[in-house]
Amino acid sequence: MIRTLQAIGAECGVILDEALLRLLGLEVGSRVEVGLAPGGKGLLLIPLEAGEAGAEHRARVREASRRAIERHASAFRRLAE
Repeated sequence: MIRTLQAIGAECGVILDEALLRLLGLEVGSRVEVGLAPGGKGLLLIPLEAGEAGAEHRARVREASRRAIERHASAFRRLAE
C-alpha cells in the first residue's frame, strides 16, 4: 500500500483510509506511538491500548515487531525493491 505525504500546516502526515483504520482498531482521536522500524528504514505506527500500562505495552509491541521483521526480512527486502 503506497501513500503520499500530505502537508498539514507546517507539518506533514499520511492519510489512512477507513479500511486500514478498522483493520488496526483505530479511529479519529486514537493514541498511537510512532517509532523507527529496526534498521531505521521505516516507521512503526503502534496503537496504544487504552487499558494497558504504556511502557509495558510498547515494550511488548517492539519485541513482537522485531521478531516479525527478523523472521520475514527477505520478504520485506523484496517488497521494498
